[in-house]
Amino acid sequence: VPTESAIMGAGQFFVEIGSDRFTTENALYTNTGEAFQSIFPQTFLTGTAATAFSDFGTIVLTEKIAQRWFGTGWKSQELVGRTLKIGEDNYHLAGVIEDIPNNTHFDFNLIIHSKLIPSWGAYTYLKLAPNASIAAVESRFNQDVEKVYPGFLEDELFKGFSMMALTDIHFTPDRLYELKAIANSNYLTTFALIA
Repeated sequence: VPTESAIMGAGQFFVEIGSDRFTTENALYTNTGEAFQSIFPQTFLTGTAATAFSDFGTIVLTEKIAQRWFGTGWKSQELVGRTLKIGEDNYHLAGVIEDIPNNTHFDFNLIIHSKLIPSWGAYTYLKLAPNASIAAVESRFNQDVEKVYPGFLEDELFKGFSMMALTDIHFTPDRLYELKAIANSNYLTTFALIA
């Protein structure tokens, strides 16, 4: 889940590798690495998804960041297992993946597989069974939230869980904290009719 935390996530932060110090941004935090990989498969250039997400405390870099930090010859170096320090926490480099295409819902330079996600808000992606009703799942989440988080419904800021199909994310304008600009479906319809 991409986070909007000012400390990490979308904000800029420092990464130490040995005596070198780098800045980066756009960290994607996940505490469900294997599920993330099954829904959004990444192509590993070094390391594997199985080892990258087998335990917490790991980092996966995009190829762009690996090249920036380790130079153009990064592929010939033994990067997997190197220690990266962010703040007071040490992480182990678990792999390098292909760069993320521009048309994805979220952008990131690295994946941090961590038990805790340092943000008050996050996106959660679910893979439903074929023909499952999104409205029914959303309703069930909102009914059952008290079973997992007692007292949660009493929070005046909680407005309920809201779900949408991944295919609709680029066309739904009334979402709070949307990650990317939303397309206006009226323009698309107009251009289609003109064409």
